[in-house]
Amino acid sequence: MMTRVEFAKYVNEDGSRNFFMQDNTIYEEKVKGYYQSLNNLLEGYSKSNHFVVSSETESYKLTDHQRVLKHNSMPLKTVYSEIMPLIRDIYDPELTSEFLKNIQMMFLRKEFKKVTDDFDRLGHEAIKELKFDPRKIKAEIVKRDLESQQSNFGFMQYIENNYKVGQTSSAHALVNVLQQGVSAHNLRHLKPSIKLLSKYCELSDRVWIGTNDNGKNIMGYRVLKITIN
Repeated sequence: MMTRVEFAKYVNEDGSRNFFMQDNTIYEEKVKGYYQSLNNLLEGYSKSNHFVVSSETESYKLTDHQRVLKHNSMPLKTVYSEIMPLIRDIYDPELTSEFLKNIQMMFLRKEFKKVTDDFDRLGHEAIKELKFDPRKIKAEIVKRDLESQQSNFGFMQYIENNYKVGQTSSAHALVNVLQQGVSAHNLRHLKPSIKLLSKYCELSDRVWIGTNDNGKNIMGYRVLKITIN
């Protein structure tokens, strides 16, 4: 029983008092007392005679309420609506020092990586317009990725090099060339199709381009103009 009770750690094996453990507990509780108020903390530092502490205070934007959001089964939309305004405030140079910004963002990037990544991509105002709806946010990011990949310089150069004005080919042949370009430039959001090719080339209506071995007509498109700026 004596080894199991809480007091056992303050007693040595020979039954004598363990003064080191007693002092350790006293000082630990004393430190906890310092952090009950700002005045207690400043007084503790002052009495130590080892520090000169400024009484200026900095306000941390991150609260205990927001810390537990991730660990409770809250909807992602709730997490967005709580964390996004917080990130906005942290980035406000008039509200937060550079040191505090880095400390708080380091925690947020660790605990709410999905939210901080989306904030970096879209910004608070854009996400606010989307009403913090995760589905709308995801759709907007995909849309922007799509627009960015469609404007990929290397891919546009590939189009110019592989499609010529006056060229007539079947839809399958045209899309096959497009597929190779999409794969070569790792543009995972682009779906090779005649519709995608039409963003870069002006195509004719479907035209007859010949017959196959069975005498069946083969239809395709003629490249009328390369429309890349």
